Amino acid sequence: MQPPEESSTPTPGVTKTEEQWRTELTPEEYQVLRKAGTERPYTGEYWDTTTEGVYECRACGHELFTSNAKFDAGCGWPSFFAPLAEDRVRYIRDSTMGMVRIEVRCAACDSHLGHVFEGEGFNTPTDQRYCMNSVSLRLKTS
Repeated sequence: MQPPEESSTPTPGVTKTEEQWRTELTPEEYQVLRKAGTERPYTGEYWDTTTEGVYECRACGHELFTSNAKFDAGCGWPSFFAPLAEDRVRYIRDSTMGMVRIEVRCAACDSHLGHVFEGEGFNTPTDQRYCMNSVSLRLKTS
């Protein structure tokens, strides 16, 4: 299943002012989650972890992915073949950096998580790679 190019305008359940986000998040978290930045590959907390649990949005705690959907894509960022449920994330067409990509955001607070790619040939059930920033996530272990 191909993700939509763009989800409808969100009605996030978590709304805060930019000042509140700046106060609650570290500078790196703020840059990635609220300004759609990207952490450097192979530097994030979760790019190579195999710990079981649920990955939630670091900004609001909304559950997004499970460790059962995580796989090693060799790209230096945590990769998943599907979200916990489609209503957990939303998609935005991203044409920055001279290419067209599909940005993935938290459906609850509209924070930037990463991008989803399709058709790369990974042996996963969906042939999709949700390439997420570790700093956008928090692993909640069972």
